[in-house]
Amino acid sequence: MLPRRDPHSPRFGMIAVKLGYITPTQLRQAMIRQLDDDMEGRPHRLLGDILLEFGWISAQQRDEVLEKTRRCYGCTETT
Repeated sequence: MLPRRDPHSPRFGMIAVKLGYITPTQLRQAMIRQLDDDMEGRPHRLLGDILLEFGWISAQQRDEVLEKTRRCYGCTETT
């Protein structure tokens, strides 16, 4: 059985804010850019990649946050 992600587990942006890598304002700006890209028909980009492009996080910080999201906080087993 594969673990199912808890819908209330921390998301990339919230983890990055909690770690002090970005501010809530930077997160909002990156989310707006992500939405604008999607609405304009451009390829979907992950928030970590957008934050990296803006120079607000390093590749190492992005990878650290990704690792924390992959730990599957609060996972439950599917049946």
